[in-house]
Amino acid sequence: MSLQGVITNLMQSSARAGSTSDNISKVDHAVISFEVLEVMGHLAFISTRFGYTAFDEWNFVYLASIDILCAYPAQAIVFLEKHLPSSLPQHPSAVADALFFLDTLEHFIPILPPETIHRFLPTIQTYLQPSTPPTLRRHLESAHSVYLAILARGDLLQDQIQTYLTQVYSAFPSTLSPRQVRLAFSTVIKLSSPDHANEILTDLLWHAANARRDVVGKGADEQLTYLFAAVDSVPWVPGDVVEFWLEQIVVVGRGLEGRRREEFVKRVWECVSGEVGGEIGMRVVEWWVNGGKDKLVEARL
Repeated sequence: MSLQGVITNLMQSSARAGSTSDNISKVDHAVISFEVLEVMGHLAFISTRFGYTAFDEWNFVYLASIDILCAYPAQAIVFLEKHLPSSLPQHPSAVADALFFLDTLEHFIPILPPETIHRFLPTIQTYLQPSTPPTLRRHLESAHSVYLAILARGDLLQDQIQTYLTQVYSAFPSTLSPRQVRLAFSTVIKLSSPDHANEILTDLLWHAANARRDVVGKGADEQLTYLFAAVDSVPWVPGDVVEFWLEQIVVVGRGLEGRRREEFVKRVWECVSGEVGGEIGMRVVEWWVNGGKDKLVEARL
């Protein structure tokens, strides 16, 4: 791919640039990376069909161009505003362009000023609606990823977390994937205060206890997804209550049988054995050796 050579030369010239050419170099980098992303935007009907990771060269050029342009927030804002969808797209080309905008916006969220993000919020919210047409399901997932990126900044929309989780419950399993649901809950637990985290986990396990136990949607297991989301959140739970929440997760999962139980036990073990560190990790290990293993594996509750 010729664009790969352009970006590679741009990155190498940046490493070699001396102080006398810094200003010129900066202008060149912003303009070239902007134009490369423009080209990729015009080819969005290809990338959105096969995925950004389908071609290594494409993925490299895409991410490297974004990385370079992130150093120039003003130019990044110009690029994003140029590609901002005006309404829900109808034509296949416009559908591809809108998905390209959402996917690209996610990468720029950390460097955008709050006022710019607020200008984009109505567009993001448009694609977050569970009633999104079937042709825009990927847009809904991408919009969720953008919203989580905004929450992860820690300085915006913190008072909207519960409203957002309500949207997640409404969208799953009909329009939202298990992966996105799990990411949503682990992210918000990580960002929440201890009291708020406890409220979120209580609600999550209530939904798990009352969820459908058969496979629905596109192979989605509603109950297992909620239980896995709770397990994914364990590394971010306050240390003084982590054993309590592990107990609650095991209690809610006690009715699982066969393959579903095996997957649940495996997921808890993965978390306990390799995903939790520090003081919380020690507490998790203590829970495991002091009866947690028996309760989980042998279902003696």
